Amino acid sequence: MKFYFLLIASFIFHVNVSSQTEEDHKEIVKLCINLEALKPYYNIAKGGRLPVVILDNGVVPVISGLEKFKKPVEFWSIEKIFESDKAHLAFSTFEVTESKARVIFAYEIEGVHVIMSLTKKEGHWSVLRSSVTER
Repeated sequence: MKFYFLLIASFIFHVNVSSQTEEDHKEIVKLCINLEALKPYYNIAKGGRLPVVILDNGVVPVISGLEKFKKPVEFWSIEKIFESDKAHLAFSTFEVTESKARVIFAYEIEGVHVIMSLTKKEGHWSVLRSSVTER
């Protein structure tokens, strides 16, 4: 019984993963970090804000080729972030289907929480709704 459950679960997981590509993930994360309402919170004049760092907690796949403020975006482990006390984006939800995405992340150094709904039309992702709140 356990074998069949694992077989079915792995098939379902495979179907979900195959419906999106690495390029989809890259485009979605790019829209997240470039969200207009988030710009005032980056405060790049303050130390420790560049490069933009994303917490590598397994929620968002590590993506190469992303840039913000003309510097590569980096993915750091939680240990590395704690050692350096680095400003970072921490994604808690990254749900992507073939044509919709829901993303939740925080920029704790500024006390900002972001919720985004995205849609894919004609091969390109766009922000359907977003909410940026301060805690």
